[in-house]
Amino acid sequence: MARVTPEMFDSVFAADQLVRIPGESVPVRITHGPSREYFTGTGFPLVRNWLYRSPVDEPSGEFSDLGTLRPELDEFIDIPGGAKEWLLVGRLGPDLLMLDGASGRVHAILNGSDEITPAHESLQELGFFLYVMQRERALFYGPYEDTDRSEDVRGAIDQVREELAAAGPDAFTAPGGSWPRLLREFKDEWVEYAPAGGGQHAGTSYPGEHGWWVPPHPA
Repeated sequence: MARVTPEMFDSVFAADQLVRIPGESVPVRITHGPSREYFTGTGFPLVRNWLYRSPVDEPSGEFSDLGTLRPELDEFIDIPGGAKEWLLVGRLGPDLLMLDGASGRVHAILNGSDEITPAHESLQELGFFLYVMQRERALFYGPYEDTDRSEDVRGAIDQVREELAAAGPDAFTAPGGSWPRLLREFKDEWVEYAPAGGGQHAGTSYPGEHGWWVPPHPA
């Protein structure tokens, strides 16, 4: 299992793009040691309009739990024991990423659904995924001057997918899961894009110009 380190985050994010939590502010319900270390040492990317949204905006911020975010969830499904105590550790697009503070595992609730799916073995694994996406941000955000690059970019996105799947296979067990869907949408945008002036999709925006895909400012 691949793991991110603080140094890896520092190499791709600027200092003002990371929120690291002082030890005394880490929620006491997180008893999993490596998860506590992630809060204090590695931290959470805080990048405006990026694919990932930090659970807090400042080191003293409060981490919401599943019981607060989705109080009705147990009316629709049998949620795992203790799941209401899971803490939000970010949003990936419209999906909630929830940490089991006892085991260190990260679960996803997809786009307002009533389904809980496994996402990551640990925060360190999630962090590695975010590191790779930031490291390769030029692939996803362009811009490129013509469609001649589209096949190259789509092939490179496939290589990123292979890297992530090898690092964290749980994230790819469900075809509709957060990461498979996100990478598929990036790739589909490159299929559909054509520059202004010609082609079926002439004048459409570059991948990265709407919604989730606004690029972060450079580290």
